[in-house]
Formats: sequence, structure tokens, C-alpha cells
Amino acid sequence: MKALAGQDFANGTLDRYETSLEHTRKFIAWQYQKEDFSIKKLDHYFIEQYAFWLKTVRKCNHNTTMKYLANFKKVVLICVKNKWLPGDPFINFKLTKKAISRDPRYVRRNRHALFKIT
Repeated sequence: MKALAGQDFANGTLDRYETSLEHTRKFIAWQYQKEDFSIKKLDHYFIEQYAFWLKTVRKCNHNTTMKYLANFKKVVLICVKNKWLPGDPFINFKLTKKAISRDPRYVRRNRHALFKIT
């Protein structure tokens, strides 16, 4: 993926996947006291516990947790397509985001600040 950064993938995409990889490694160390985890053991329980860890240990909000899991799911589906996994462990896991309501005055003030930064 690094070789394609800036061509097929934005540099920010690479950064997000590297962050997701680091979070996954820390979760495996926390949950299983191991440095690595067999992809063949990946199941729905792993996904549920990973979501729990992101929300409690990493203190991610719900939507951030769902974004990390969506990135992870993309990698998992590559494993399914290559037959490294017998099925999709996300099959019964909902990746739904919660609507966020923001004060329009706050958005208006910060929108102008964002346009000044280039």
C-alpha cells in the first residue's frame, strides 16, 4: 500500500490504515496477551471485543469506533476473498453511525477559521 500512496491511495488513507493497524496490535496485546493473532481465529466475538476496547480503553466515541472498524472490515474482506477466512465475521455486526447535532453558531465560527488555514 505504501508504494501506491499518492497514486491509487491518498496519503491520509495510508495514515488511517497504519493507525488502525497499531490499534489492532494494541487490542490483541490487551485481549490475548500476545503479539500476534491467527487470522483464522477472527470471529464475531473478536469484533465485539475490539469495539468494546476502542470505546473503553482508547476512549473513542461511537462514530470513531465505527470508522476504525470499517477500515478493519475492508482488510477482513480481502482475507475472505482470498479464502484465508471461511466467512465474514462482520456479517451480523452493524457499523451504524450516530447522528451528531452541532450548534450552528459553533459550526459557522469554525467554518471561517477552516478557510483561513491553507
